[in-house]
Amino acid sequence: MARKNYGTTWWGKQWLNAFNEISDSNRLPRGKTYANTGRAHDIEINENVITAKVSGSRRTPYRVRIEIPLFSKKETKQVIEVINDNPLFLSQLLNRELPPTLNEACAKVDIDIFPESWQDFKASCSCPDWAMP
Repeated sequence: MARKNYGTTWWGKQWLNAFNEISDSNRLPRGKTYANTGRAHDIEINENVITAKVSGSRRTPYRVRIEIPLFSKKETKQVIEVINDNPLFLSQLLNRELPPTLNEACAKVDIDIFPESWQDFKASCSCPDWAMP
């Protein structure tokens, strides 16, 4: 199977960088191998919850679940204010772009768009590897 490119957008690269910072060096390469070989499947995203099945060494696929924390009501209000203060942000977001300057503006009001620790997530896997993630 052909190798796929991941993190081709600015925000995609930021997510991969964040995962690289909070995970051991083998996790992402192994995950990419699973994805590239079609062993990660039935991937579903429902609001802030991502579920998937991963065909590993056992007969039955592993069940993976990752919950990304939602912004609080206060944080949501602050992000909306940041966006309203700069119409360029809204324009870019409507074009499905996450501008780097929005991340910087959110950081100024102490809002992190990207994870800093695995404690930021709730995750589970039925796989025999009990490490997080």
